[in-house]
Amino acid sequence: MKAQFKATILILLLSLLLFTIPAFAKDLENKIGAGFASSLSYGFLGSADDNLTNSIIATNDLSIKYWFTNYVGIQGQFGYFTAKNGPVGGWAADIAVRGLFNIILEEQMNLYAGLGLGILPAHVDYGQHGVSDMNEVGFQASGFGGVEFFFSGLPNLGFNLEIGLKYIDIDKFKALSTYGGPFATVGFHYYF
Repeated sequence: MKAQFKATILILLLSLLLFTIPAFAKDLENKIGAGFASSLSYGFLGSADDNLTNSIIATNDLSIKYWFTNYVGIQGQFGYFTAKNGPVGGWAADIAVRGLFNIILEEQMNLYAGLGLGILPAHVDYGQHGVSDMNEVGFQASGFGGVEFFFSGLPNLGFNLEIGLKYIDIDKFKALSTYGGPFATVGFHYYF
């Protein structure tokens, strides 16, 4: 009898806690956030003579977030960069869409997870006659987790830290790796 009573009290307390968390959490429902997000993209180094060295280069993407509810959102990212090494030049872009799912909502912090898909269009101009330019479109897939902070003096500005796993496939280059740098990727969004 005592075990059933304790279990009932525990369930009631947990239910009370679960129902009161959203009341005190940062309200993001139907809010749009515009800002910046760190990301990884495909890059170019080298020349036509050494068959083009491939590399992954960090980009700083423009980002838009929209929260349908306090728990479910979507994010679009766009990043672009150019590179030149001697006669070889090129550009690449990072265009991604990510689903966001808040797991824990606190007064000034949200813990979230998500999945993302993106395309990586790329072009290399070797700058030499008789050598064909490279035009490729690759893709990337990611799974990630992160935290978004809201400071009391800046209630509409969210700062986020994120880590995850990313797969990239473009031309002959394929990579599966963790991402987040030495600590975590960073970003910020202003919500209105």
